[in-house]
Amino acid sequence: MTGRSARITLPDGVHDRIGRLVARVARDGWGCSHLERVGYGTVCLMHPAAVRCEVCAAAHVRRHSHAEEHVCDRCGGPLDDVDDYLVLLQPFEVDTTVSLGRGRRAAVGVIFVIGFGVCASCVPSVAA
Repeated sequence: MTGRSARITLPDGVHDRIGRLVARVARDGWGCSHLERVGYGTVCLMHPAAVRCEVCAAAHVRRHSHAEEHVCDRCGGPLDDVDDYLVLLQPFEVDTTVSLGRGRRAAVGVIFVIGFGVCASCVPSVAA
């Protein structure tokens, strides 16, 4: 696969999911202990239970199944090795704290959302 970065207009369903995810993080998010040092985190759109640092987010993505990683979030079609794909690069401000367990909390001002992929045929419909 080859990656392409672009400013995109999210489909309403995905935009709504991200809005709910950001609200959930601000309300009752929890995170990895590394967030104490960085102040920003990464949230997987497919598995939004936690805010993770870059290293923990990368480890999480490695645990994704082939099916999770190879489905277009716009049309539901398969992503194959020759498709381009888009990922969200826009940070979302949350200005909150997340639980680290044992009564500790970490301030998180920004989250990045991962786990959104678009096949080559859908790129024109979401690219700005």
